[in-house]
Amino acid sequence: MSRPKTRTSEMKDHLLATIVDLLESEGIDSLAIRRVTEASGVSAPSIYEFFGSKDGMVEAVCLEGFRQLAMSLNEVKARDGRGRLEEMAVAYRRFLVGNPELGKLMLARPVSGFETPASGRGDADAVREAVLGSIRGWIAVEDLSLDAVDAAHAFVALVQGLAAAEIASRLGTSGASMDRRWRLGVKSLIDGLAMQS
Repeated sequence: MSRPKTRTSEMKDHLLATIVDLLESEGIDSLAIRRVTEASGVSAPSIYEFFGSKDGMVEAVCLEGFRQLAMSLNEVKARDGRGRLEEMAVAYRRFLVGNPELGKLMLARPVSGFETPASGRGDADAVREAVLGSIRGWIAVEDLSLDAVDAAHAFVALVQGLAAAEIASRLGTSGASMDRRWRLGVKSLIDGLAMQS
């Protein structure tokens, strides 16, 4: 693979894509500067210039995951209401199941000392706002007296739990059975929250 010649935003995008691919194919232990250099064809000095350190590289890929998840959630087309929440669950599922190692990094923080920096939380906050906005829209449409933040936490916990079960092959043995259990879980949560109002 030929090495890119200049340190550009395209090179950084290439690095982030390579790091995500490594993470998914080889796990968190693959995120070493030497391994990223081998896989990307980008020199170690360029990697250090972009990210500062291995920890900086891990932070950047985590934030890239939140950027991708925010894009997925913001592509949901349904208007406010129950249908939007159901589509949000589908989009969230698709992202987490399609990117299990990245999702684990983003949500479980398995790297010692890593915290999403306040200065770089834009996309993490965009995920939060996409979910919270959809919950608020549903509450308004159905005229419910629910705390939107509490409902959003319950929604996200359910989605992440179902995704973890699917990734671990504990949600069923066929696509149809997993889909059915997702629908049941999301519907039950929405119905249950509505009954609390």
